[in-house]
Amino acid sequence: MNAWNILAHRHTGLSQIFVFFTGGGTVEIDGTSHALRPPALVWLPAGTVHGFAFEPDTDGIVITAAGETVRLAAERDPDSHALLLHPLLVNGLEDGPAERLGAFARDLATEVRDALPGTRAAAQHLFGLMLIALARAVETGSALPERAAATTYRAFRDLVDKHFRDRWTVPLYARRLGLTPDRLHDICQSNGGRPPMQIVHDRLMIEARRALLYTGMSVTEIGFGLGFEDPAYFTRFFARRAGIPPTAFRARGR
Repeated sequence: MNAWNILAHRHTGLSQIFVFFTGGGTVEIDGTSHALRPPALVWLPAGTVHGFAFEPDTDGIVITAAGETVRLAAERDPDSHALLLHPLLVNGLEDGPAERLGAFARDLATEVRDALPGTRAAAQHLFGLMLIALARAVETGSALPERAAATTYRAFRDLVDKHFRDRWTVPLYARRLGLTPDRLHDICQSNGGRPPMQIVHDRLMIEARRALLYTGMSVTEIGFGLGFEDPAYFTRFFARRAGIPPTAFRARGR
């Protein structure tokens, strides 16, 4: 990667992991420029427009993977899958994570070069280990471009739509997105103007109002359907947010 420059490049259908050991420079991700301070890693999911400008003597490795390889690795580790929906940049990697990523990458290159029996399976497992190492490295600090934060917010809303009945906690949503709860809170505030749990409660209220107005289910049945085991708690939950209890809301709406 010595003095290597790539501008406004997009790998359609291919994802990439870059690990930088020395040197530095800048990386532009979807129009936003960020400094590279090795040891560093960059994850670029398929379709990300990106460009690099490297300082002299910059050295590192790059792994390019097809969509099927990423999908198979994600299926083995669902928690990492959400993390991989958006670009990631981690500067100042500790020596341990950087060395592990480098070792996995070298083993992966050897497997692909030698093409021995079982190479395909071995390469997929090694790539999966790289993604796990990447996810662990992100725990020490990540820089998400603003557009990526918006993508993360949309991913959170998608998760809410799928799991609002399951009464997930904010830490569980954050873990599925590869974030800390504080980072998820900041993303929700900056993109939606509300904390994550309020967004979940708003989704519950939409469904509760819909069921009260357009179904014949009892209040108890609606509460159970939304994950409330205690009918009284559901009634209090609804009344605090609607200003009236669910029976009164149904009567007024009809």
